Parts: sequence; structure tokens; C-alpha cells
Amino acid sequence: MKKICLIVLGGIIVFAFLLCIPSVEAQGTILDGEAPEKRLSESSLSDDSQVLADPAIDESQQSEDSRFKEEKNLELEDEVRKDDSEEEEFVSQETGIWGDVPWEWDEETATLTLQGGNAGTVATAPWKIYPAVQKIIVEDKVMLQSNAANLFSNLTSLTQVDALSFDTSQVTTMDFLFANCTSLSVLNLNGWDTRNVRTVNRTFHNMTDLVELDLSSWNTTKLSTVSTNSWFIFEARNLRTIHLGENTTFLHMGSNSPRFPSEVPSNEYTGNWVHTKDQFGNQVEERVVAPRSSLLSAFYDGSQPGTYVLEKWQTITINPIDQKGNFLTEKQTIRGGYLEDYSIIPPSVLGWHFDYSDWPLQGRFTGETTEVNLFYRLNETSILDPINPEVEITPELMPELPKETQSFRIDFVPTILFGTQKITIHEQEYYAGALKINGSNEERPNFVQVSNFDRTISSWTLSVRQESQFQTSEGDLLLGASLSFKNAELISIHDQKVPTDYPTQVELVPEETSLLFKTIAEEGAGTWIYRFGDSKTMSESIQLTVPESTMPNSKEYNTTIIWTISAIPYETK
Repeated sequence: MKKICLIVLGGIIVFAFLLCIPSVEAQGTILDGEAPEKRLSESSLSDDSQVLADPAIDESQQSEDSRFKEEKNLELEDEVRKDDSEEEEFVSQETGIWGDVPWEWDEETATLTLQGGNAGTVATAPWKIYPAVQKIIVEDKVMLQSNAANLFSNLTSLTQVDALSFDTSQVTTMDFLFANCTSLSVLNLNGWDTRNVRTVNRTFHNMTDLVELDLSSWNTTKLSTVSTNSWFIFEARNLRTIHLGENTTFLHMGSNSPRFPSEVPSNEYTGNWVHTKDQFGNQVEERVVAPRSSLLSAFYDGSQPGTYVLEKWQTITINPIDQKGNFLTEKQTIRGGYLEDYSIIPPSVLGWHFDYSDWPLQGRFTGETTEVNLFYRLNETSILDPINPEVEITPELMPELPKETQSFRIDFVPTILFGTQKITIHEQEYYAGALKINGSNEERPNFVQVSNFDRTISSWTLSVRQESQFQTSEGDLLLGASLSFKNAELISIHDQKVPTDYPTQVELVPEETSLLFKTIAEEGAGTWIYRFGDSKTMSESIQLTVPESTMPNSKEYNTTIIWTISAIPYETK
């Protein structure tokens, strides 16, 4: 659908046969279309962000990860290993005793409920009878034995477990503890006493839904330095948040230390892990970052306990808009890491200048995707020299212009003066005087200046109309007189492609509209000058022809010229 925007300005042409001071008149109206709506969006740290192109994947890091897996991987079988010495056969039942812990099974809700007491062996745990369990509720403390390996492994339907009701103070082995618990997404183990734990091989192996893990209370200073412990959390591939405590350290393990899960850099994630909150939940003030696949022994010493997250690219979307919220150019996006510095440089917009922003132009990325509005105002209208457009001029006679500057406008039209001429019985040609510059004896060609700083307008036209035949104030007509423009030349100030098919000479017919030119599609931006003649021909480029049959009176004759620009918006797809 096309919208047409018309802007018209009128100029007076004065012609007299007596010595007199000609009157100057101008008229103009503007009808402007509406600009497009602004569309803004908000999102948070956890939301997906729109960013720039994919960062390159660090091939050397991938190689390191591959070597790490080859060195550490012990050819894990499809089934997690089981303690054969404790394997027993079971008969399905709805209640039972595990060690001295009473338990009850609810088939309808797939829930196991345990009372307190001392737990039995891993192999006799009630969920080994009911592997489809979804919830494990523990109503009192349950003391676990020293070997907790595979305790919850392969419970693929488990979504909730009262983990903090299990007393782990005697546990020494946690290998494969939650392996293949593919439905657990959040696991809070803050409260477990792990001071006696020695092995944690693949404790969280293949927990594909696990996104948050709280180990704040864990003491890992007595872990064995065996290489298998390095797989502690590495295989929880979708883990995004880890809470670490003052004693959750691995300094003594050296190169056999666990690593953070490794995420390949992408549009969403940087691949780094960053410290976001301290142990009390307060946002940290300094950027602390662990590069991809960092050894915890090298990165974490317990001095900065709290929350660590897989770092998302932080994004700021920049909206260059006018005071009404209309976009002046395309949105821009900048991005960086958590608590990295950013700096917004307002983009240059043709015909506009930056006014203010609703967000600081300098600061730090703080974990939220931010929309920043940069507000612009139109530059003041400048009348340019039609011979040397780099210079501004002030014509001696200015038309009446709208008080509010528009983004698509006529900046200037000339008041055309033919002066005082002698009456003759012969056909006569008269030429309008050149444009006079205020406060100077210099002259310039008469011209029309148009500016288009509206990004919704693809191209536009300029047309001219002589409202009526030349006449006196009493209504006497200058019959048969014709007005023509010669030596016309169109100039783009901002290097737009200029059409070549416009006429250089136009003869006006009273009360009819003449199209002067149409700019090329998508080449109509900026300021344009349509001049009549150059420095040599400016006094011979606007001509009035009076035929011999016309018998003018010794009076002043004038007419009104209407200049109209019509906008052609971009096609709506």
C-alpha cells in the first residue's frame, strides 16, 4: 500500500509596467503521513538474546577437550556399573524396610516415602524395586552407609528427591551417585556433610536435564587424587548454574581436578563460567571468569564462594528514534561478557543529531538484555548556495516556512522578480532577475531546495503549478503571457544517484501542474537543489513571453507559483 505525502509552497511572481515596489507573498501547507511504530522488547538474563554472528569455535580447546576425554574415559558401558557383591533378588511389594528405615510405595503417584533410620545397602534400596519412581520423600533423617555409589543411578523418571534428609557424614564413595537421572533439573545438596568422601567419579553422569547444582556445603579437600575423580561434574552437559562453598576446593588434585562442564561458544553462550553472586546472594562487583573447561584446582580456591553460571552473551539493543518513537535507522546490537565494560556510540543519522538517551552510554553488562533508546532531533534547516553547496546563504527574500521542521520538506523556493518594463506593441521576452543574497552584492541562480530525512520514503517527485494567469489587483489579465524555466539542473548534496530523464526546460500552462522530476527509488534521501541556470546563465533562465496581441496596462501584474513534493513510501511486503 502506498501513502502519498504532499508538501506545497507558493511563491509570488511580480511583473510591472510602472516604477513600483513589488509586493512579496508566499503560501504553503504541509500534509505529512505518519511514521511507523516503535517496537521494543524486554528480556532477562535467562531469556534468549538476539546477537551478532557466531563466534569462532576454539579448535585448540576442542582438541584439548578430546584429549581430556581420551585420557579420563574408562570405556563407560551402556549400563552404569553395579555392586555385584550386594546384588539380590526382590519381590515387588508396597511397604518394606531398608536397613531399619520403613518405606512405603504409592503406585498412583509413583512416590516412595521413607521414615528415618539407618539405610541398608545400595542394592536393597526400595527404588531399585520401583525404578519408575518420580518422587522420593524422606520424613526424617536417613543415615547412609559409607558406599553410596550408584545409589540413585538410572532413575530416569525421578523429578524430586528430599536429598537434604540423607545424612552423608559416613559416606566415602559417591561414584555414579545420580548417574542417568535424566529428569532431575535442580539438585540442592547444600547441607550434605562430605568431609569423608574420597571418590566422586561421574557422580552426575548423563544428567541431561540438570541445570542447577548446589554444592555450597561440600568439603572436597579429602578427595582422592585419582584421575577418575576428574569426571565429577564434567558430564552434566546442560548444567548452567553451580553454587560453590569455601571448602568446595580441589587445590590438592592438580591436573586430576574436576573441570567445569565445557560448552562450545555459540550465539547464546561465551563458553566461560563467571561468578555472579556471593554466598549471601549479593551481586558481585568485579568480573571473575573461568575460561572454558577450566580446572577447578587452577581457578577456584574457595576465597570467592557463591554462584557461578555458564556465561551468556550480554546484549544491548540500540534503537535510534525520533521524539515520537519512529526509527531513524536500523537497530544495532552490542554484546559482551558479564560485568565487562560497554560503550555506546550514537550512530550518525543523515539530517538528525543525537539529543539524549534513556540509558547510560557507558557502563557494564549486568546480566540483563537491555533496550536503549537514543533520541534524535532534526537539524535546523540550512539554505545552501546553489553554486557552492558547502556554503550556507541567506536569500534576501525568504518564503514563509512552517514553524515546525519536518523530516520531508521544501526548504526554499524563490520569489521571482521581473522588475519594471516598458510597454511595447511587439512580442517581448522578459527575464527574471537572479537571486539576491542578503547583505551582499552577490547573486545566485534562482532555485528550489528540498530535504528528505524520512527513512520510510523511497523516492519523491517535485511538481510546479501556475495558479492563474498574470493579473493586476483589479483583475486585469496579461492575456497570452507564458512563463518558462530553462537550464534546469538537479543536484544531490548527499551523493544520491540523480535521474537523467528530467526536462531541462519547462513551459507552464496556467492552472495546470507540471512534473519536474522524480528521484530514483531508494535514492531520494538527503538535500537536493533544483536550480535554473548557473553562474553564467542565471539571468537568462526564467523567461516571461508576452505576445504582441496583448495590450498591458501600466500596472503591476503577478501570479502565484505552487511547488509540490510528493512522497512515495517503500512498498509494504
